[in-house]
Amino acid sequence: MGKSLKQHVFNPKSMPRHLLLGQIDVESRQWSDGVLTMYSLQAAGEPLGIYACPIFMTMTVDLEDVSSWIVCDGDMDPDWVESLNSVLDDNKLLSLPSGWRIQFGPNANFLFETHDLSYVSPATISRLGIIFLSEEDLSVSNIVSKFLAQQPEDLQGVLGQYISDYFYKGNRLCTFVSFSPQNYCSHRLGDD
Repeated sequence: MGKSLKQHVFNPKSMPRHLLLGQIDVESRQWSDGVLTMYSLQAAGEPLGIYACPIFMTMTVDLEDVSSWIVCDGDMDPDWVESLNSVLDDNKLLSLPSGWRIQFGPNANFLFETHDLSYVSPATISRLGIIFLSEEDLSVSNIVSKFLAQQPEDLQGVLGQYISDYFYKGNRLCTFVSFSPQNYCSHRLGDD
């Protein structure tokens, strides 16, 4: 039995609300799907993989079971995330401004990747399972070690040497932030 995975990744804060959730054109009264709406329709339409037959009291397993993940990568703003509360609870139902309702099956999942929950309401937080990963838990060296362990043995040494010689040095150059009193003062002057 095969199970495939589909990911739909986007940053909700990178677009206005009408492009995210969709909108009704005031002149033509036509509905236009937003990014979240489009991904939701795709995820809700994926085969579940297990079907019940009430007549014969049997279960049929489909070999094309698809697990869909809608990944919202970016800040969680109450402006858009509150509209997902009904999806995040047991109903798994998304109600759109058009009047449409999208029912999600057990194979559809939402993942919110964010660095801050300070603007999210308790109602939304109570519907989420939260996993906190600190920088110590997910360091660059841990990721590189896992990557190297998955490579063929004959490549591990060569790749490891390249990573040591070039990647770590480049990474340090890219993530080094110079601190100076002038830099601090210019940032503080802009904090009104």
